[in-house]
Amino acid sequence: MGNTYDFRVGFQPFNLMPPAGTPAGMESYIWTLEECSRLGARAVSLFPHMIPKELSSDTLSEMAGIARERDVELLLYPFTVWGLAGLPLRVDSWGAAGAAMGVSAPDDAPDSSVAVKGVERTIKMALALNSRFLCGGYGHNNVATSRYNKAFPFSEQRKFITANLKIMAEMLEGTGLVFAYENHCDFNGREIASIIEDIGSKNIRALYDFGNGAVACCDPMEDLEYLAPYAVAAHFKDFAVVDNPLRTKLYPDMPMVTTGCYLGDGYIDFERILRTIIEKAPTPHGMPLLAEPAFKLPTNDEERDDRVEYNRKISRQYVAKMLEIVEGF
Repeated sequence: MGNTYDFRVGFQPFNLMPPAGTPAGMESYIWTLEECSRLGARAVSLFPHMIPKELSSDTLSEMAGIARERDVELLLYPFTVWGLAGLPLRVDSWGAAGAAMGVSAPDDAPDSSVAVKGVERTIKMALALNSRFLCGGYGHNNVATSRYNKAFPFSEQRKFITANLKIMAEMLEGTGLVFAYENHCDFNGREIASIIEDIGSKNIRALYDFGNGAVACCDPMEDLEYLAPYAVAAHFKDFAVVDNPLRTKLYPDMPMVTTGCYLGDGYIDFERILRTIIEKAPTPHGMPLLAEPAFKLPTNDEERDDRVEYNRKISRQYVAKMLEIVEGF
């Protein structure tokens, strides 16, 4: 059909980094957008290594011009979103984003004024760069920030998430921007959708990661029913179930495990997902679809010895395969 829905295939730049020695900032930004053109990609996330330190209005205008010339949509991440309500995270340490808000330990309360300024800065950048979406997820790829935390179950963690996203929704009012909330290896699609429903704002929608449910020990295809109706952007991930390479008679580990794989080698039904998105998503036309391969172990010495190049290789395979897939719609 020739991609009649104009899906914008792209990639995550932390998986497809510039060559070693490329300076951070404008040089990395230009290389990444040139790589988009080389691959036929038309969407990419804007990550810190691509952002110049001196970010003037002229610099933003130059960046917007480069993206417009190459027909690349930029998606931005407001990393301080989870400090907007000034609530302690409680379940886990904060990481780098927390340090910017003056916190590190789980019970530390972030400086909400710093969080607000951080989000305002990202909103300003997004508007200058003609972006449509801000993106972010909650989970830290661990049990602590997941549905399996018995001490702080989903019912408790959702209070923290909802409080912050309600403020985000208010901050986006009148901007035309949407915050795409990702299922980030933490909860299942039904739980993520219930948070979006509770907030009840057109400014909060879903960044639907097709495979992250598998990381949360759920069937990712079951997320489709719940997340497709809210999806405004998506991540492509594929997973396969394999015999556990660590299992031995002396070490009776799980017999089968989930692992990342090249796109098309796993069990994710991308055609079914895209058909459902076309049917149920708010605005499927022009939706950004970003390649985000993850958790695939190297299969040979070459892949093992140079993980950066390996990540480039698998990201390029994803983009090429995704371009084939969207041609069917």
